[in-house]
Amino acid sequence: MLLTSRVLFASGVFSFDFEALSTLSAAMSTNATHQSQGMMGLLLPSPMREPSTIPRFVSVIAFLIGSYDLLRGFMHTIVLNYSATNIAVLDLTTSTARDQLKLLGAFGVSNLETGIAMILMALFARKLALIMLGVIPLVYVIGYFAIEANSKSAPPSNANWGGAPLLVVYLAISFVTFLAALVVMRVLRSRGQLQHGDR
Repeated sequence: MLLTSRVLFASGVFSFDFEALSTLSAAMSTNATHQSQGMMGLLLPSPMREPSTIPRFVSVIAFLIGSYDLLRGFMHTIVLNYSATNIAVLDLTTSTARDQLKLLGAFGVSNLETGIAMILMALFARKLALIMLGVIPLVYVIGYFAIEANSKSAPPSNANWGGAPLLVVYLAISFVTFLAALVVMRVLRSRGQLQHGDR
């Protein structure tokens, strides 16, 4: 219930207008929303500013990518020892065995985090899901070359890394989906401009 009358405090010396406060609060909220939308418009390319133009298959692929990340996280944490010995084929007979398991397990934790994040974005934030589909392959490529550059002086590894082929497929699907979505959005935007021009 809105209070339209003034409530007086300290025998009328101080007064507080609840209606004015409500109006001011609503105005501030609207202004903050417009500022947030303006910032997003500056940060994102024009095809990404309109969520309705982002194809639905982006959410589907992002959900599947997130589900696969959860599976990777499970393999790298819950069944860590099995994955290390039978898939990655790490040598756990050395004094660094515990360190290798810790590093692989830490990678699994990040897989779980990424998986949950991708599923949530697929369900509630398609625009962010699209951005992540482009960011993930880029980050992996940068990481790959960084690891190669920093491990040149290390002795050669006998590990098999059996999960690498599936990881390449994972990255390829992400990147192709990202590019396909941008193309579809560009086409839809061009059609919309043409229809608007015909009117």
